[in-house]
Amino acid sequence: MAYLYLNFVDNLEAGLGSKAWGRDDFYTNSLNEQYEALKPKLGSYAPDTLQQFIAQIFPTVSKEYYVSLPGFDRAIKENRRGKQCIYNLVIRAKKDIYSRTLPDNYDVIIIGDVTFGNVIDISVKGIELIDVDIAKYGEKSVHCTVACAFESKSFIPFK
Repeated sequence: MAYLYLNFVDNLEAGLGSKAWGRDDFYTNSLNEQYEALKPKLGSYAPDTLQQFIAQIFPTVSKEYYVSLPGFDRAIKENRRGKQCIYNLVIRAKKDIYSRTLPDNYDVIIIGDVTFGNVIDISVKGIELIDVDIAKYGEKSVHCTVACAFESKSFIPFK
């Protein structure tokens, strides 16, 4: 079974995110701040927290997603931590029964950086609503299960 690992931890709170990394990036607000700005557009569909919203849009079931690299620069680069990454991957969830938290005229997209390490994950840095009528070029369909991380855990090995 294929998994898509979404890391919300790095950019969840204020003071984190692209600005804190010294990168010149469009997404400088925390994900929680971005979600609060989206709530008026969602109206009565908006859950209280970003985590509740993401759990509804990206449920832990196998479903279809659309992935694209809309930027012109698609090269693999090295980030501050020395890991290889690709910046600004866009993921859009296919509308289905799990999308009931969205008004009919919107799709939700998340924007993140793919990091290649022991586990290939996508560090989410942006969340936006787009009109369903907007043409979406270059998307590739993937069928997978999403795993979302909202907190860090460390494991101490047995000795």
